[in-house]
Amino acid sequence: WYQRRVREAVVSTQSTGELLCIEMDSLRHVMRGQYWEEGDENYHAHISCPVLLVVGRQDRFITLSDEISMNMIVPRSVLHILDAGHLLPIECSDEVNDLLGTFLTY
Repeated sequence: WYQRRVREAVVSTQSTGELLCIEMDSLRHVMRGQYWEEGDENYHAHISCPVLLVVGRQDRFITLSDEISMNMIVPRSVLHILDAGHLLPIECSDEVNDLLGTFLTY
């Protein structure tokens, strides 16, 4: 089922020129199926390396409030909010590249 939906998305994307043409409900179900046992607040509170968090203001998968919470939990994190959706490297590649470059050279 999933492979068929991905093929439909790719064909649809190629024909329309849109970034991603797949039903949002289908993608939500895929995302809900992802589970990381160690990904709780206690785990994230012990991350000791610098962390760059980048979220799109219009992201329909990861909420802005979740990223703000993550920023408060991870001790050495920095959060950037971009005017985009979920596909940040595609939607605003220049901004993402600038953020990564600055973060990695700091």
